[in-house]
Amino acid sequence: MDNIKEKLQNEVLEYLGEEADLFDFDAFYDDSLTYGENKNLIFKQIKELFGNKEQINNNILKSEEEQFKAQELKFKTESEQKYKYVSSELKDKLNNLKSVCVVGETGTGKTSFCFYLIELFKKYSNKKIYAYKFPKPELLEKLGIEKLYSIEELINLRDAVVLLTEPQITIPKYDKRNNDNLQKVLSLARQRDITILMDTSDTGYINRRLESYIHCWIIKDLEYSLVKQGSIIKKIIRDNTFIDPREFRLNKNEFLFYSREFYKLNRKWEFLESESFNQQISKCFK
Repeated sequence: MDNIKEKLQNEVLEYLGEEADLFDFDAFYDDSLTYGENKNLIFKQIKELFGNKEQINNNILKSEEEQFKAQELKFKTESEQKYKYVSSELKDKLNNLKSVCVVGETGTGKTSFCFYLIELFKKYSNKKIYAYKFPKPELLEKLGIEKLYSIEELINLRDAVVLLTEPQITIPKYDKRNNDNLQKVLSLARQRDITILMDTSDTGYINRRLESYIHCWIIKDLEYSLVKQGSIIKKIIRDNTFIDPREFRLNKNEFLFYSREFYKLNRKWEFLESESFNQQISKCFK
């Protein structure tokens, strides 16, 4: 009799699959009945409770799909909450940002962050967006970003955002010690409510005089030991590491924020990549 019971249990397990745990086999099995009688009785109860095998399989697939959708929704909700949280902290500051300098090694997400910030400007401010000497300006036209043909055009702009990608290439310094042209750009921009948004992988390009013109710093991942002594970039990293700044590391979706004016935001943050950002923009200098 034990062999009959075990055989029937295996048949039920094979038939029901993952649903087998929900069926009380012992409640319907009767030692006084034959194998055939028990099988008819048990499978009659199974079909009444669960339906035929096709329906059971559909229920399993539906259950798995619902679990997947629930996990996907949870992830999406958590991501949106994080995005809104970061955005809500920055959006009220956008019109007061005079200049933003994003520094980090190549491939650390500097351009990605710039386009994240541009997306916030487009969503929460009325500033027009321009890009100066962007290597592939045709990529920006679809995003509503206008091309700035000459840096002298700043004189005619008001209440705008100007993207300067790798300014050490587009606005080179002619004096080894000074960045006179970029200093003039930053000074003029402040007078005309223009936000200068620049990103560079060359921390040495930003000298001490230029640092005083930077209103807000965004630090991406970089090699601490290669940053020159006395740089504010080193200070920001030291203030945000607990043990050894030489071990400083950031993921692509992370950045350090620093501003004397908005000191309450001075810490490490995360951001979500802009939907408008793509690999063509990321590799624009290739």
